[in-house]
Amino acid sequence: MKYFILLLLLGSTIALAEQTEGNISKEGFSAYLNRTVNSVDEARKDALKALDKMVAKVDLARKTSLNDKKDNSISTQIVETHAIGEIAKNTADVEIAKAKAISKISQAVDNMDSASDANRATVENASLAIIIDAVASVEIAKAKASKGIAEATQRVEISKTMPEKNIEHEEETLSIAKNVAAVQIANSVADVEVAKTNSLVEIARSSMQNVLPTLSEEDKIKLEEIKAKATANISSYLTQIEVLKAEVLAKIAKEVAKVEIAETTLSKK
Repeated sequence: MKYFILLLLLGSTIALAEQTEGNISKEGFSAYLNRTVNSVDEARKDALKALDKMVAKVDLARKTSLNDKKDNSISTQIVETHAIGEIAKNTADVEIAKAKAISKISQAVDNMDSASDANRATVENASLAIIIDAVASVEIAKAKASKGIAEATQRVEISKTMPEKNIEHEEETLSIAKNVAAVQIANSVADVEVAKTNSLVEIARSSMQNVLPTLSEEDKIKLEEIKAKATANISSYLTQIEVLKAEVLAKIAKEVAKVEIAETTLSKK
């Protein structure tokens, strides 16, 4: 039942907050709700302004451009490569916001489920505030991502209208740009996975708070075995990272040595 509620809450976005206002009598909560809705509206307006600005700038650049540069020139490819990395990060920010929101909403629902009759109203109001804030954070993240993607797209489209730049070692420069973008994408994917994992952990902790004291001895032993295996795996992964770092540092040292040797050789001529 709880997971159905989570899905419903995330799917309804900020509309849930607007519908909730009529059910809460406290003036302070209503003011908080209005501020939250306004912050989402401001973020959306900011994103729309960025989109309109992007369209206007690109249209102007296309109308005033006299260059015949091909869309697939090296300079444009470099700008596109940077844009891909930025778009990946913006997309990841939304997924991270979703993961965090799910965790907060889950904990809020659990708090309402376990609230006593004496303080149920207080807990429900506090939980609803958390839920509204969590849903709003996703909407704001979406708006910010849309703005970032629009700005990245704008740079690419304007680059296509600009005279082709004379770039020294252009293939190497493009290769470096691709490597930087690859790192950005890899970091974005990793950040999302970490956020999702942390969210699942927080949900599990919240759901199991009242269950752990009632575990049988057999279940407790199984839990300790899982912890031990996880610790061993983590140790193995950390070792792999250190070995990989050492290998990469050795390769970097070789490339630096090549440059140093070349400079020394050329200076003697």
